[in-house]
Amino acid sequence: MKKTVISLMTATGLWLTAGAAQAQENGPSFDCSAGKSLGEQILCSDPGLAARDRLMAETYKVKSKGADGDAVKTAQRAWLKQRDSACGIAGKKAQESLDPQTVWSIAPCLVKQYDARLAELGAAAPAAVPLPAGVWHPACVGAATEAAERGIDLTLCQAGTAHVPATAHTDPPDGFETEGLYEGFPDYNYYQKVGALSDGRQLVLTTYNGGGTGFFSLVSAATVKKGKDGHDRLTLQPVGDGGDRCNGGISDVALKGQSVIITRSLTPAALADLLKVPEPLVTQLPDCAVCCAADVTTHQTVDGDPQVDSVAIQDIEEQALGDGKLEACVGKALETAAGKTLKGPEMAALGKSIAACEKFVVK
Repeated sequence: MKKTVISLMTATGLWLTAGAAQAQENGPSFDCSAGKSLGEQILCSDPGLAARDRLMAETYKVKSKGADGDAVKTAQRAWLKQRDSACGIAGKKAQESLDPQTVWSIAPCLVKQYDARLAELGAAAPAAVPLPAGVWHPACVGAATEAAERGIDLTLCQAGTAHVPATAHTDPPDGFETEGLYEGFPDYNYYQKVGALSDGRQLVLTTYNGGGTGFFSLVSAATVKKGKDGHDRLTLQPVGDGGDRCNGGISDVALKGQSVIITRSLTPAALADLLKVPEPLVTQLPDCAVCCAADVTTHQTVDGDPQVDSVAIQDIEEQALGDGKLEACVGKALETAAGKTLKGPEMAALGKSIAACEKFVVK
């Protein structure tokens, strides 16, 4: 089972670079920074509701200028007053930090309110294609990743996000993604089921973006158990730490027996550190999230520590090492191994070649 971070980044590249424009486009009809009520806060944290609110505003604008404009305006004012009352949140102020469970609990009611009013105005509500049976909504997996050992109420989340569009991937298979919102800011969640562990848990790869340039990945073992309330609870136990793109971003994951095989991207600094190059040299090499120098492949058990199998060196001509004497020396050492996959003695030899550049370290 494979998934490359680079291909996933390419597929969502336009979304990642949209920034504030994306937040405005996918948010509700109003400015989320000005929202003061709990209802407004929820609308700013649910892309399905935000889409309905935008459609409501567009439809109302047209209808209110028609022959029945006065009646439409009166009905709209009445609907706005009862919308929050019908969902039990009338008069409630925005939370300091919005709990996802609050959104999942209230969103379905607000969806019904919007869909009914849109129908009265002659507009069809946005349709979300139901996920296949047994598929978790990507937003729920993202929330479980954030919750760590506390886990989440999966039953509540699945019901509370049923109206939020999620897209299936065919390459890689078994992958699902969704574009979300949190208090007006866009986010993105992706997950892929890699395989079943011997204890019944699912090994999953997750990728998250919070609206900036960071693209964070993680491998976890997923557990679903019934709670005392009869609801399923989803808990994710981290198995393999990932990171942001070249800073440890996971580019490949596979399950062979009970051995978890993970490939991570490395910066020049991280590669040098892995090869046990002297620290003064390591600290002066590039360590940015877009400075990829190599991919390290490791194996481990779910509860064990990763063991290095090999390091694949990328084409140094594509890397931005810098133009100093140290960078030129390290670049030359990496160039000799570019395109090769190194193991044990070969890795040690490359480490010595890079360490020889220590004479160029700026004191």
